[in-house]
Amino acid sequence: MPKIIPEKEKAKHLRKTLPKGNRATPRPPAAVPEAKKAKKFLAQLVSHFEKKGWLEQPLRFKYGDKRYRLFCSLTGFLAYRINDHCGISPGIPGWPVCFITPEKILEEPLLDELASSEPGAQEWLQLIVDEKLELI
Repeated sequence: MPKIIPEKEKAKHLRKTLPKGNRATPRPPAAVPEAKKAKKFLAQLVSHFEKKGWLEQPLRFKYGDKRYRLFCSLTGFLAYRINDHCGISPGIPGWPVCFITPEKILEEPLLDELASSEPGAQEWLQLIVDEKLELI
């Protein structure tokens, strides 16, 4: 079973292995915790939805040849792909492709190792900012 070494001990070990002139405490890579990133991202979306008067309103958009329902509130953002062939699959009107809460960003997963054709969180924000969505 692999031994788990606490971060403090790792830093101490690294400091000992550095040459004497470079014994500054090494810092971990600048990684933004997921919750902090999600909270900041949601705040940006809320800001843009609020400016447009869309906050807490279910909206339908068209992007390319696909239709989506978008909803944004202070507690979350949801992008929902509308099934264009809902008569073929009764009971499945669509599926969520992006869901953002202050704690997490969930995007459509990769299926069968193929890249998703749906916009990710960053793309949704850019589409809204650049006004590239057609309101329907």
